[in-house]
Amino acid sequence: MISCSPSASISTRLAQLAKHPGALDRLRDYLLALTPAERDYKGLRASFDDVIAVIDAFRARDAVSALPTVFQDWFADRGWQSHDHQLAMLAAARAGQSALLTAPTGGGKTLAGFLPSLVELAEQPDFEGLHTIYISPLKALATDIRRNLETPLSEMALPITAEARTGDTPPNRRARQRENPPNILMTTPESLALLLSLEDSDRLFANAALCDS
Repeated sequence: MISCSPSASISTRLAQLAKHPGALDRLRDYLLALTPAERDYKGLRASFDDVIAVIDAFRARDAVSALPTVFQDWFADRGWQSHDHQLAMLAAARAGQSALLTAPTGGGKTLAGFLPSLVELAEQPDFEGLHTIYISPLKALATDIRRNLETPLSEMALPITAEARTGDTPPNRRARQRENPPNILMTTPESLALLLSLEDSDRLFANAALCDS
């Protein structure tokens, strides 16, 4: 029988469980899948929600701690708190999973989508070449996304390069991007198709991940 009083002992036992990767997620999924009758049979009565709340608190703590200190400090300096969907994107990337993000306007979608790449690149300051490709059907949107990334990159002084490549990109910049590609590239389907047709495209895209819009 599982005792579910919101006692210190439960918190202590959950804290111990939290040390094992994925254990709290599996426990939470198991508890939420129980029917009311099953909860009663297993001793999960009035304080069931309290246990779920404690589990969620531990999961949130672990998710925030996954952010490097420079990111935590940047959020704090701006008076912000990371959104659940931003941390969920980071967790999915660390687990090697693809993810589909939907969030309302102003919900930090751009940062959520790029957060895994920013964190990984920040943890690998010697990384060279193309790491992440953002594909947008609109040239203007690709350029806007690049501008939006300038703020966190500059304010955290991250050694990460981010550029746009569209039909409006000057030839000299396109040539330079081919020879020395940025870490993050915002582009369109047409420009991506041209890049893929290059003889050295296998070198350009050897370590790249895809972020679609």
